[in-house]
Amino acid sequence: MNNYKFLDLWAKALILFFGFYFTFFLTSHSSYGEEIMNQKCGNKPNCVSTFDDRDKFFFAPIDNVVGPWDQIKSKIEKTITSFAKAKVESTKDNYLHIIVTTKLMRFKDDVYFWWNPETQKLSMKSESRVGYSDLSANRNRLNHFVQEWNKN
Repeated sequence: MNNYKFLDLWAKALILFFGFYFTFFLTSHSSYGEEIMNQKCGNKPNCVSTFDDRDKFFFAPIDNVVGPWDQIKSKIEKTITSFAKAKVESTKDNYLHIIVTTKLMRFKDDVYFWWNPETQKLSMKSESRVGYSDLSANRNRLNHFVQEWNKN
């Protein structure tokens, strides 16, 4: 009788595992980057985002960004590395995640870019991993990025 209970539990575990696997890994998502970017900033003043409509967190997207994603991604990388110590963490679809290391304290900040080919907008999010306030470092970083972007 104990063997049947063991097999029953094993079967339930397999069903749960495969259900989880198919739900999270094999289902098609419309856009990985859009899901990440749609997460609003928290309530701490250490983040700015195109997708956060609250005034103190909002940052405008760059309009009229055209071209194939590979060229846009290359320009993003070239632009941000021209003024910051940056490393590409991940890229998928029209999404790019970059980790920027701050100069003075060597903090790691996350910068996300998502390009929508339909609207031709480049959305951005920059947020600190630690601390409460960033003394406007994330807003300044994206402002600097936009200035450098517009030069090229």
